[in-house]
Amino acid sequence: MTWRGALPRGAAMSAAGVAAFVAAFVAACVAACQVPDTSAPRGGGIACTAIAVAGLNVTVLDSATLASVAGAKVVARSVTDSFADSTASAFSGTYALAYEHAATYTVTVSAAGYVTQSRSGIVVGKDQCHVIPQQVQVRLSKG
Repeated sequence: MTWRGALPRGAAMSAAGVAAFVAAFVAACVAACQVPDTSAPRGGGIACTAIAVAGLNVTVLDSATLASVAGAKVVARSVTDSFADSTASAFSGTYALAYEHAATYTVTVSAAGYVTQSRSGIVVGKDQCHVIPQQVQVRLSKG
């Protein structure tokens, strides 16, 4: 198989050549697209990553069996500002919310067949780069 896209008329490139070209092109694009961290002090210091960190990782369990409860609705409301975040339908029973938003939260969890539970005063802090994740476990009782 040959490819004749942007090559001179009559020239061809093998599949291995195309693969090598694509790999080199992607590597060059990735290298060119890296944005330097300007928040780090000059001459060294902290190098922040470009990942988004969830401030809240909420695990929802059945209080009787301690089995994960999938399909719950989890709402996190900041009590320090107007921020709110919600998610539902995690297959594992663990829900990630409040990406990169430091605040004090009230977390409310509801699921079909269970009594709604709330936890207040959950503080998500931050360091120089990201929030410091908080692990929250909520046990729901059948209702």
